[in-house]
Amino acid sequence: CSHISQTQTTIMAKLTAKSVLRSASGMEMPILGLGTWQSVDADLEKAINTALEVGYRLIDTAFVYNNEEAISRVLSEWLRSGKISRKDIFITTKLPIQGNNPKFVREYLLKQLKALQLDYVDLYLIHHPVGIMPEQVVKHEGSTVDNTGLKLDMTTDLVALWKEMEKQVDDGLTKAIGLSNFNVKQIERILKVARIPPA
Repeated sequence: CSHISQTQTTIMAKLTAKSVLRSASGMEMPILGLGTWQSVDADLEKAINTALEVGYRLIDTAFVYNNEEAISRVLSEWLRSGKISRKDIFITTKLPIQGNNPKFVREYLLKQLKALQLDYVDLYLIHHPVGIMPEQVVKHEGSTVDNTGLKLDMTTDLVALWKEMEKQVDDGLTKAIGLSNFNVKQIERILKVARIPPA
């Protein structure tokens, strides 16, 4: 086991479900949240209810987790009952890799908002820096195949993708945008062109 310093212990002891981080833009994001990867519906609904009951207010999901509708069932009940208001909950979701093309960003975000039964998400992330060929063009010849058999879209344009993500903020479909699974060089590339910096 590694040793935990007194400072680390003190910081961890002070974290609560109400602890927040403030982004450069001033947005507050809860530090503690519930990740929902690999969660099945019944277990997930129970976990979300428990998390909300003890004060968690951030829920992290993604299109590829295939659980946004289960999340919406719990959130809808909490919102309908008045136990929480929309401004009290922080929802993060992610653009799927088959959507890593500017022409698909809004389409996927709208699908996700419909599944979540929300008008906006708080944070929308590009899940991965490389896309795969969309379902309708997967049979296209000449794309590189990775070791899982997915056809990688080697034309993924991160700058154009980011510009389209910024439009989703402008249109009120997400409060903030960010990056997931990007390396330092990829993040720096976005920072050089970003009108809205990654949260």
